[in-house]
Amino acid sequence: MGRIGTRSFGVTMLICMMINVNGVSTGQAADIVVNKETGAYQQEAAEVCKQAVALMDGKDFQGAYKLLLADYNHYATDNDANFLLGQCAYQLKDPRAAIQYYQNILAKDPSLPRVRLELGKAYVASGQTNEARKEFNWVLTTSPPPTVADHVRQFIALLDAQKKVNIKASVGYRYDSNVNAGLDDLTHYSGWNLGKKSDSAAVVGINVDVIHDSPSGDMWQTSLGYNGTKYVNEKDFSSDEWALYTGVVRNMGTKMLYVPMAVRKTDIGSENYSTSIGLAPQLQVKLSPERLLFVAVSGMSQKYHTVPERDGNQWAFNIAERVNHSKVPGAFFEFGLGYIKETAKNVSYASDSYSARLTYYTPIGKGFNLMVQPGFIWRNYEGPDPLSNFFGHSAVRKDVTPILQVNLSKAIESWNYSLTYTYSKNNSNLDPCNYNRTLINLQVSKNL
Repeated sequence: MGRIGTRSFGVTMLICMMINVNGVSTGQAADIVVNKETGAYQQEAAEVCKQAVALMDGKDFQGAYKLLLADYNHYATDNDANFLLGQCAYQLKDPRAAIQYYQNILAKDPSLPRVRLELGKAYVASGQTNEARKEFNWVLTTSPPPTVADHVRQFIALLDAQKKVNIKASVGYRYDSNVNAGLDDLTHYSGWNLGKKSDSAAVVGINVDVIHDSPSGDMWQTSLGYNGTKYVNEKDFSSDEWALYTGVVRNMGTKMLYVPMAVRKTDIGSENYSTSIGLAPQLQVKLSPERLLFVAVSGMSQKYHTVPERDGNQWAFNIAERVNHSKVPGAFFEFGLGYIKETAKNVSYASDSYSARLTYYTPIGKGFNLMVQPGFIWRNYEGPDPLSNFFGHSAVRKDVTPILQVNLSKAIESWNYSLTYTYSKNNSNLDPCNYNRTLINLQVSKNL
């Protein structure tokens, strides 16, 4: 499931109309927001704003942002500083921070059309279309110049025309070095074929998001997704996975809460493998302009149709913090921890899993982006592993699995191309469960 706010508004096309809609450049901020605070830090604020404007004129929005934030507590009520911070945050793809800075200005003087206009743009970029309409309609009540009014009306018309249904489809190729999680050094044991098998597969996916706005600013989001993996030779390991999530998305300023009901279904080979149903809340918190926190929990009732002894519940908790790179716009580090507890009718299938991962994402030039994610999974089962009986002893399985994933991607308009390499090595106290696996995925996706 994607994180909160999967709506695509075509924001770039819509907002480009508005950037210079009133013929005013960023460097004229002091003439737009002429409500300067008096006090000990007025001169300091004016000098910092002057330096920031120079950086912004040179497209160094990250540098200007850091400069303005350095001593922000000294002039947090200064209109020019807040306006420029809002401009920088918007350019750095942080519309929620921009909203807060513009609201700081309007809390003192709500009659500033340019600030209302910029606030509306930030609302659109953050997915709050109802709030955006309110700001644009307010601007029209001030009888702006005809050119400005025409652009605002066109913008509202385009905003109203935005579709509430968003579809993303993907297709690709996979190489799998170990489809059956088999062994390198033991191919047969007592008639059992335990050797690893490699294969190629076609991978397909489609995701449909339907979003309904409410007058309160909340949204109801429903996501339906399908992912299929079709192996050429090892057809018994082909899979079909369906997932449905539906629930309310609540905007609480610096926080976004999504509380969906979740239904998941998996088929493996020709068999109906498992079905799960439950709740999967997600919380996204803006800790600062540079830091974002993600928290996800879920409680699912699981039914395994081919192995009824595995029926039980799954409880999951994941937390991750993202920190934007201070010197590379668009780049970030993210560290995450996870825990999953699975209960089962037969304790041999019950387990506790712990995970840790570190992600680095960065643009690398010419439209390409690179993601590197190393991680570990620790899994401890509660009862003797059923497979151990075939080896003449009874043991409780314990696994440690290091994983490395590297992704190279490039977006061209509504198309996205990606190449993903994943390597994992399962280290278990049970020899038949020791294996390694390499996946290489080449995928093309498109927003329809």
